[in-house]
Amino acid sequence: MNLEELRLRRRALTRYFNGGKPAEICKRLGRSLSWFKKWRARYSVAGYAGLSDQSRRPKHPARRYSVAVERLIVQTHRRLKRRRVGCAGAKYVQRELKRIQLKPLPGCSKIQRVLRAHHLTHPHGQRRTRSASYPHPHAKSNFVLQALDWISRRLRGGTEVYAFQTVDHRSRDLSSDVARDKSWPTVRTIVLAAWKWLGLPHAILVDNDAVFCGGYRGRRVMGQFVRLCLYLGIEPIFTPFYDPESNGVAEGVNSLWAMSFWNKRRFRSYPDVRRHQPEFVRWYRQEYRPPALHGHSVRLARKNRRSRPLTQAQIDTLPNPLPITAGRIHFIRLVDADGQVVILNETWNVGWRLAGEYVWATVFLKEQVLCIYYRPSAQKPFRLIKSWQYKLNEPVLPPKPEFAHKRPNLDTMC
Repeated sequence: MNLEELRLRRRALTRYFNGGKPAEICKRLGRSLSWFKKWRARYSVAGYAGLSDQSRRPKHPARRYSVAVERLIVQTHRRLKRRRVGCAGAKYVQRELKRIQLKPLPGCSKIQRVLRAHHLTHPHGQRRTRSASYPHPHAKSNFVLQALDWISRRLRGGTEVYAFQTVDHRSRDLSSDVARDKSWPTVRTIVLAAWKWLGLPHAILVDNDAVFCGGYRGRRVMGQFVRLCLYLGIEPIFTPFYDPESNGVAEGVNSLWAMSFWNKRRFRSYPDVRRHQPEFVRWYRQEYRPPALHGHSVRLARKNRRSRPLTQAQIDTLPNPLPITAGRIHFIRLVDADGQVVILNETWNVGWRLAGEYVWATVFLKEQVLCIYYRPSAQKPFRLIKSWQYKLNEPVLPPKPEFAHKRPNLDTMC
């Protein structure tokens, strides 16, 4: 124990009892007010004996579990790994141990240490940090956001299988399906089925795949996916190029599908994959606990979700071909070294001062205007930095009353 520090504590309390003010005492002794309050509280409990340093040894040392419990943890993990669908991480092992009423129940950190000691875990890679200006779309009570993405795997023999995941950001509810290709007729069937289950969102987050953006051969191309979204009152939000982390919620479900479903069995054919796909969806909705739900299941979170369900009658009356409907299309873009961004196969000059920063671009179809917004941090509002006329070669029709709704402003979305 440092005797000089002990004398300093006693001197501070002596001056205090002689009428000194705490702020003046701390200033003279070169200590903070919180330091003084700490030792005054210790003195009020134990007198001058309370001014001595206390042992930092944990009051409740970590529980030591027997070799049999550690063996049970390893066996449970391996049994979960052998299941046809599901995960085998620490929290899932703990849930299984709770089912067999093991007492005392080891914590997730203890289970993780046991699995790590037996070389049964995989280290996580470092996550890339983003610029403070990156505009993260967030689901809120008045803004329903979904994410859509796909992942492909190859069967023995060369057959490609595509798994499409549509996720509700707030409830983490999922619509998942597999297909032989990612053509527009396939995507149309999958997204309409997803919106029948999840309901129509205000916006949907997608990457710049050709099936979503309309392709790369012409400027200001309004693809079929964009037209369908606009007709149903949904605003597409396109993530930055070559940046899968920007659609992290859907990418996470893609990884979960691969880890907990595809990698756990050997599929013989595409019909075999399609036959077992509902097992993954059922497990995800009933047993999986997404980290964002803090231990709750998707089935429970779904009960509190507000949605606008898409009906079969509305699907049957969709026009063919789809027109361009008044609405908004959004793009998150990283400004290149020349101060430019690419939007629907067209280059726009934002300014070299923003090189390396993220901007938010919105095409207002009714007004036929393109606006570029920027904010230096999440604590500051967006400000308009550029705008251009955005003329289209075909008419823009007004939205149907059944799909019209109040559009959220940009600060509500991010």
